[in-house]
Order: sequence, then structure tokens, then C-alpha cells
Amino acid sequence: MDPSVLVVDDNELYRTAFCRLVQLCWPAAQIGEAADASQTLALFPQQTWDLIILDYQLPTLSGTDLARHLRTRAQAQGRAVPPIVLMSTHPDAATFARSCGAVTFLPKPVDIATLRTALTPLLVTATIPLRTPLAPPLPVLTATPLIRRSSPVGTPVDQLRASIQTVVQQTLNRFPPPYAPVIDAPPPVAARRIGDALVQSGYLTRWQLICALQTNRSLPQHARVPLGFTMVSHYGVPSAVLSALLLQQFSDRLATDPAIAPHFIGEHMLLQAELTPAQLARALQEQLDRYQQGQWVRLGDLLAWRGERASTVVSAGISDRRRYD
Repeated sequence: MDPSVLVVDDNELYRTAFCRLVQLCWPAAQIGEAADASQTLALFPQQTWDLIILDYQLPTLSGTDLARHLRTRAQAQGRAVPPIVLMSTHPDAATFARSCGAVTFLPKPVDIATLRTALTPLLVTATIPLRTPLAPPLPVLTATPLIRRSSPVGTPVDQLRASIQTVVQQTLNRFPPPYAPVIDAPPPVAARRIGDALVQSGYLTRWQLICALQTNRSLPQHARVPLGFTMVSHYGVPSAVLSALLLQQFSDRLATDPAIAPHFIGEHMLLQAELTPAQLARALQEQLDRYQQGQWVRLGDLLAWRGERASTVVSAGISDRRRYD
């Protein structure tokens, strides 16, 4: 499959030279050109783009604003958002690249070596069909059967893990990954982080994960937020997918040690059979969606408001949870 690239720059001379450079590196690439936001928004739905390269300084909208418009339009149309690259003559624009969810930044003018190094990982993965069969399941989505279980088949823990797996698979089937999954040797089950899980399952690029980590670490301690919230609000990861993968992480930890202490109140209530995996997934998704709208709501309050559990049950769960700490 030949990669398709949309290049957006209002400087016609530079845009033409840049497109020739891309064509030189990838002779089979299909390259589209746009001079401003209106042309970009008109070309965007006409085909499936594997990569969009935006100049930071455009006549009407900035490259970062245009990136957000493209992401919003793609989500409204139920389309995957292609990787977006931001370029500029101003090195400081690299900061804005991270904030708008761009996968990388290119300084202008760019030389052929820099261009090839930056875009090769993106265009190589773009040539891999996203809908290739995923059997056997990706390691990140299922607990490896090589782990010896310390509890017999049919125990409550085993049944809980089976219910979690059903929720996870149903969710991932509804939201196909926008990038080619990274099938490499996963870390030990208990050591998997949510960012790694998103990269391995194709919902995030490695560059996006690095940018998110760097951005979060640059903030004062009091201003930092859980990484998952950043992935949803800045990088377009569906909140339902993040919720499902959080459940998968809990299931993987249970596979290693069924007696492991829960990390938060929702996991505790799952172990006590006071909540189903589907109910917890919905509550986590709503918590993420409300955060995107500028609201922070505790998970226990959401469970009580949704009527999943009475507030007294949630309060009791919180008290029991503290005994693990």
C-alpha cells in the first residue's frame, strides 16, 4: 500500500520544494497539497491520509488550531486521526506541537536526512494495513497463558478476569486503533504501564507517549494529572479504550497474584463483587469525559450518582480499601 501524505503550507515555493523532497524519499507516496485551513478541511475527507504535515504559521488558523479542527472533524465522522507533524522556522513551536497532539516536529528548512529520520517510522507503519487479522490476540490485550495461576479454574477471580476480558474485547472491537499495533516483546505483565499498553495496541505512537511524559514532568507537582487523562484530552485516545485497558491491567495483575491489593476503590469493589467490570468501565469513561469538559469528579461519587451502588456501599468500600495501605 502506497502511503498518502497531505502537506499544508501557505508558502508555495517552500511547499513545492518540500513535496519534492518527500517524493524523493518515498517515490511511491501520494502527496496532496493545501495552502490554508479551508483547503485542508476540504481535502481531508476526500481520502484516507496516512500522514498530515502542517506548517505552524498559516494565514487563517495556526497549525495547532488546524490540528485540533482536524481531530474534532475526524472524531465526528468516526474516522481515525492520522499522525500529524508540525513544522516551523521557529524552534519554540515544538512546544505547541506537543500540546496539539502532533507526533513529531520538523524545523524549517529541513534537510533530507532529518526528514527521512523523522518520517520513516510513521510512513513504514502507515503501509501496514490496520485491519489485518489480529489472531492470535496481541500480548498487551490478553494475559499470557504461560503465567501459572495460583487459583484453580472456576474461582471467583478467574470468573472476574473472564468478565473483564469480555468488556475489553468488545470495547476494542468498537474502537479500532488508528495506528499499526506494535507487536514486540512486552514487559512482564505486572510491569506494564498504561502508556506502553496504548502504544503496543496501536492507540498511541511512541513519540506521542514520550511527548506526554516530558510535558507532564515539566509541570509543577501540584499541576500534574494522571497520564491517562492527558492521553484522552490531548491525543484523542477514546475514553472507553483507556477505561478498558485499565481494567485489563487489573486483570493482568490478578493473573500474577490473585491476592494482590487493589489500586483504587473500583478495583476493590470488583473483588468484592459489589460492581461488574462493565459498570466500572462506564464510570471510568464518564470520569474521563467530565475531565475533558473541565470537571473533576471522584470515582466513588460517580458510582453513587449513576446508581451503580449506594453511597453507603461506596463509603464502606473506601474504608475497606484503606486497610490495604
